[in-house]
Amino acid sequence: MADQTFTYRVPQELEGNIAVGKRVHIPFGRGNRPMVGYCLGIHNNRPNFQVKDIIAVLDHTPVVSQEMIDLAYYMHEHYHSNLYRAFRAVSPPGDGRSIDVLYHFSETPEKRLTWDELVSTFGKNGEILAKRRIDEGLVQIKYSVSKETKPKLQKWVARTKKDATLSNRAVKQQAVLDYLKMHGASLQADVLRETGADSTCVQALLKKELVTVSEVEVKRVVLPEEGPVQTQKMKLYPQQKAAYESMQEPGAYLLHGITGSGKTEIYLQMVDDVLQKGQSAIVLVPEISLTPQTIERFTGRFGKNVALLHSKLSQAERFEQWKQIKNNEVQIAIGARSAVFAPFDNLGLIIIDEEQEDSYRSETHPRYKTVEIAQRRIEYHRGRLVLGTATPTIATYHASEEGTFKRLSLTHRANHKPLPIAEIVDMKEELHRGNTSMLCVDLRKALEETLAKGEQSILFLNKRGHSSFVFCRNCGFVKRCDDCDVSMTYHRSIDTLLCHYCGKTSHIPRTCPECGSNKIGHFGVGTEQLEEYISSVFPKARVARMDADTTTKKDAYEKFYEKMKAKEIDILIGTQMIAKGLDFENISLVGIIMADISLNMPHFEANEKTYQLISQVAGRAGRGKTEGRVILQTYHPSHFAIQTAAHHSYESFYEKEIRIRESFSYPPFVHMVTVISSSPDQRASLDVLQQMRQALFVFKTKRNVDFMELIGPSMCTIPRIRNQYRHQLILKFHGHEERMHQVIAWLEHLFYPISKEKQTNIQFFIE
Repeated sequence: MADQTFTYRVPQELEGNIAVGKRVHIPFGRGNRPMVGYCLGIHNNRPNFQVKDIIAVLDHTPVVSQEMIDLAYYMHEHYHSNLYRAFRAVSPPGDGRSIDVLYHFSETPEKRLTWDELVSTFGKNGEILAKRRIDEGLVQIKYSVSKETKPKLQKWVARTKKDATLSNRAVKQQAVLDYLKMHGASLQADVLRETGADSTCVQALLKKELVTVSEVEVKRVVLPEEGPVQTQKMKLYPQQKAAYESMQEPGAYLLHGITGSGKTEIYLQMVDDVLQKGQSAIVLVPEISLTPQTIERFTGRFGKNVALLHSKLSQAERFEQWKQIKNNEVQIAIGARSAVFAPFDNLGLIIIDEEQEDSYRSETHPRYKTVEIAQRRIEYHRGRLVLGTATPTIATYHASEEGTFKRLSLTHRANHKPLPIAEIVDMKEELHRGNTSMLCVDLRKALEETLAKGEQSILFLNKRGHSSFVFCRNCGFVKRCDDCDVSMTYHRSIDTLLCHYCGKTSHIPRTCPECGSNKIGHFGVGTEQLEEYISSVFPKARVARMDADTTTKKDAYEKFYEKMKAKEIDILIGTQMIAKGLDFENISLVGIIMADISLNMPHFEANEKTYQLISQVAGRAGRGKTEGRVILQTYHPSHFAIQTAAHHSYESFYEKEIRIRESFSYPPFVHMVTVISSSPDQRASLDVLQQMRQALFVFKTKRNVDFMELIGPSMCTIPRIRNQYRHQLILKFHGHEERMHQVIAWLEHLFYPISKEKQTNIQFFIE
């Protein structure tokens, strides 16, 4: 679809129904293909080209507000997304709903569609639910634009007043009538279950006019049917109260509070204030794994006045939640990144919890940053934005130093207990002492003591799978994915090698395909292997593993949460999804198995990610009455990121890291754009970026540009994914954000046609 808007004429009979933000039915392209579009503006200027007529207006009220239209244009310009994807981000989930359409039509085909063509057209675009001709020129059609978002209907059966004598053989039919006489109108499913009848019995009674059958739209269940015990507002301790009172005015705030400092209670009281004013609030969490606990806390305080928006819901469920927000049936929306677009029209507060998480950056078009979208929405509504975290991103903390956010600190835990200082264990020393197991001596002993006391433990390892790679000790061969330049990970549960980038699987070679040696095996460690090891060492312990492999089902997170809460798990093993947000009083021990993994990332944020993960997972210990203990295993015990994280000294880490960023010209001191080219042809992938560099070099030279720095092109860290060879070109812009966007727009205009010709794909990632 072309990345532009189109002009259509509004027929006189539709002038009273058209409005900005409503969806319209239009003929598109040379073949007049029927499509659904949005009305983005109305004017009376006749264009100097031929225009087509809108066929129908599909909504009684606008489904996209002017605010959301402006937001889509902002993403189009600021994140260089095409208009179509930008508008999809702010549109109803599934881009459809059940609609009553008053449709004008004429029997003259060149002007409008005929009745048969009309029905056929709507049938192609969705599912027709009902249709009737009102008069010669007006038709009412109820239909669902997207089948995935059609209403959920329940059949109800009721007995009529008509009397009839059934034959002796119609036992089941008589049972249905008797049931309805006793219980009145009932769900058909209940009637059939209780009487042992089937739907043919109901149909037979319907033909005899002894019963009526009606369909009633019902809401899909997203929140728990039985809500949690209602909780009351808690008294804030002095530091909490000071922070809360400092965030009463419109603006943007950074709530920098250590783990367990009571940030959530401040959120709850701020939301309560907003609701008392008749306004709405959005609460964002970084991953769906956090929502069971978040939902419990907010529904415990605010009951059913909550909508839930996240990727684990079906499209129909997401749409129904969106509709509740749009219709002002709820005042609170809780969800992951995309919930920032919740269509409240009186928004007073946006809270972004764990603001440091990467999941707040969209990696697909539009590549928006949630914080930036939230800032624009709050400015529009003159509300408040709160970024809450124990470990702010370097960029956010630097922005608070510059005054973009007002920073408020919580340095004490709500239970007045100190944060546990992590005990750092040098695994090189363990090896020298002959300990080659996955646990150091101190951690193994601590697990034994914790189990004996009936308390819970967390073991954190940010690497899923059983073993990291399959390796030949004779020749050094490593089994790699055929389509990606990465080693495959062994998963024992399925006895298969799996590529974590493209999902391709492979059998384990029994002999080395390079040298024929049988000295080939799997090496390294992952959560699956750690689970096996812990279960063998502590056979009586109830061990569970929480990672991407064990949480594929829709309700998996909720089940883990409920089991931990009920103390049905003694040792929880997991990746970064257990490192944040989980708040259980009985966790007294946290073991960090390999604290160095993220340090080895080839990215300027490697130190930052290491600090954040260690600090966050360490904060899970000692949140209740029990004292917390953290044991950190590492091969780099003196690294400043590990040392400062162990002592929860964010300011010390920030001062060291910000100097490194400034010395090497990394964000937040520059705007960095990574251009990635991918193609099945390795040469073509590189050629496009070489041409781009040459064009930029000429641009810099001729215009004497000093604000832009070029690095590369070079192979990406992972040179090939899904059989696509990948190269990167890095552009650093020293200030001049507006010029950066101008340069990107120029490069897109110049090189998208070239890349298409060379069968390559180029993408721009802005840091």
